[in-house]
Amino acid sequence: VTVVCTHGIFSFKDRSAEEKFAQSKIKVVVSDTAPRTKEYYETHKNWLSVVSIAPMLAEAIRRDIKGESIIEMNDE
Repeated sequence: VTVVCTHGIFSFKDRSAEEKFAQSKIKVVVSDTAPRTKEYYETHKNWLSVVSIAPMLAEAIRRDIKGESIIEMNDE
């Protein structure tokens, strides 16, 4: 099972969610929209992967500057 989420906010007060992911075979993919340290990702690399949204934001900014459609990015 792979879980994909935008903002990987798990439990800050209680680490049980992270422990459960670590003990299961569930893989989690998150965007880099919630700040985490490199150490956090390294510690949890057996179940957690991060995907950067920088290319998408760069393309949206480029399109805006050029007067191109940002909505059409959804079609690509």
